[in-house]
Amino acid sequence: MINKYVTGLLAFLICACSTADTSNAVDMAKANLADSIAKFSDKETACRSNAPKLQTEQLKRLELTKEELVSALSFHYLKSYTECSYKEAADLIVRLKIVNLLQDDPSMSGEEASKIIVADMKKLLDLEIAYKSIPENKRRLIEDIQGINKPFDMIKTAKSLGI
Repeated sequence: MINKYVTGLLAFLICACSTADTSNAVDMAKANLADSIAKFSDKETACRSNAPKLQTEQLKRLELTKEELVSALSFHYLKSYTECSYKEAADLIVRLKIVNLLQDDPSMSGEEASKIIVADMKKLLDLEIAYKSIPENKRRLIEDIQGINKPFDMIKTAKSLGI
């Protein structure tokens, strides 16, 4: 989940890009990148807006350990948000790379900005490994909980569960 700080950083990269090359391709790529930043930011906001608290009664009945509960919530929380904005994030990464390839100034790389976006995807893999340590029968029950695969309010959910 990328915050407004990262969106601002990406916007800065567009402005800070080399102005020595004013070719149409670079200008068009920058405009496409700006559009992708706006779409990504809007999608991230939409994913967060009105995210409900999970219905915790089902989770409580599963009698998970605190570690299993934290692992399950963390994994499904990040997975749902990553999936919610995946298309926009992928488009943004590609457009960053295109602008980077067209730039005359290799020091103004979009690589660092794309690493920030990809970091959530790497973290998701780490969380999935921890989640898979939960017995499969419990994971199936967790995955059957209504709303677990959609963005949810982690803070309200955790408070409701006492963690």
